[in-house]
Amino acid sequence: MQENETLQSPQSRPLSFMDYRLALDAIVKAAKKMFFIPLVLMVLGAALLCGYRWYKYSPRYIATATFTVAIQNDLGASTQYYSSATAKQLALTFPSILNSGLLNNTLMKDLGVSALNASISASAVGETNLFSMSVTASNAQYAYDVLQSVIKNYPEIAEYVVGNTKLTLIDESGVPKAPINKVNYVKNAQKGALFGLAAGVVIIVAYALTRQTIRTPDELKSYTSVPFIGIVPNVRFKKRKKKPGPISIMNPIVPRSFTNAIRVLRTRIERAAKAEDYKKILISSAVSGEGKTTVSVNLAMAFAKHSKKVVLMGCDLRNPSVAKRLGVENGVGITEYLSGKATLDEICTEQSENLTLILGGAPIQNASEAIASKRMRALIDTMSERCDYLILDTPPASLLTDASEIARYADAAVFVVRQDYARRSHILEGLDYLSQSRIPFIGCIMNGVEGGISSHDYGYGYGKYGGYYGNSK
Repeated sequence: MQENETLQSPQSRPLSFMDYRLALDAIVKAAKKMFFIPLVLMVLGAALLCGYRWYKYSPRYIATATFTVAIQNDLGASTQYYSSATAKQLALTFPSILNSGLLNNTLMKDLGVSALNASISASAVGETNLFSMSVTASNAQYAYDVLQSVIKNYPEIAEYVVGNTKLTLIDESGVPKAPINKVNYVKNAQKGALFGLAAGVVIIVAYALTRQTIRTPDELKSYTSVPFIGIVPNVRFKKRKKKPGPISIMNPIVPRSFTNAIRVLRTRIERAAKAEDYKKILISSAVSGEGKTTVSVNLAMAFAKHSKKVVLMGCDLRNPSVAKRLGVENGVGITEYLSGKATLDEICTEQSENLTLILGGAPIQNASEAIASKRMRALIDTMSERCDYLILDTPPASLLTDASEIARYADAAVFVVRQDYARRSHILEGLDYLSQSRIPFIGCIMNGVEGGISSHDYGYGYGKYGGYYGNSK
């Protein structure tokens, strides 16, 4: 297959308002799907930040003392003025005294320690003769002891710098009763939760904008030249005590929008089949979970209701699922017939007046060999002679070669793409693998379409039916 037969690159164009709406739509859907991620990250962020603060926490206690500064002078000027200036001078020279090491050495000798594990500072109080000193340390008693040593030794050392001064203690804090740096765990928890929420939002937005899925028919048309033939809405049943049953046009509680969509697809496929004389129609998808089996079953029912003789074959021999979608027991089927354990009549089940069902049978691992056998080809040719349309439900095309093998026996293919599900690369791979068998495509179906921000612009807003999600593999 030449790449441009079924695949094409989207034309570059400026971003439109619709592009932004689609992006917002994707973010909203991702948020609904991944809402738990921000919650988990909020809890984790709060716990980690609080734990980090607890692990790194070192209490700091501060002991302070305030003095009045007096000097002895023989000048006629105000003693208050000179005392105020001296207080400022003491504060200014304090750092240099500390850096000189003279005070530190005196304090260490006085306290009998080899290192002074405390921070000492001093300042003048405004335009007064008040002078304040403070000691900060990780132990309350130690901070107070250092302060007392400073009070005792500092005036003597400062005298060499500012002259004869007298410090009179007027107030002190005593032994500090509480640290000055208490950890506010509530505030840290809030901050950590906020970080977690932000990280969760970033993850959701990045996930939504980088998934590279197909969200609208226009996107599907822009990435492939295979004709687009219609949509199938997502089915949600209301919550019920009893199981709602299969997603089928025969199920009375299935929304009418679903039944109408299947009827439209049946009409379009039948028109294409008549024009090209197609009888053996293969239905596949890129990956599992896109709803190809549900589409196969319902198209077969729709053809049968339209008075056409139909045979539905479950050709996914690794993971047979037609029986489950119909809500019937999985009996003998193709795998038993191919191994000679069952006859053709034994594997054919009359599901209705016009619908014959052939199940996949017991799952097998060597499905490719079984499908490629002459007996499989003969089975398909024989059944096609007994009906107007033979519907072949196959495995995902991008994951296995089984669908490509079956395509060699079919007349045409219908490709199912679930909205916002498979990556574009997988979709293109699935189309590529099927095209290698040179099978013509009737078209692509967009399945599982939900009403959303952008749905009404494309005419497929079917609403929601809230609660139980039908399994639409």
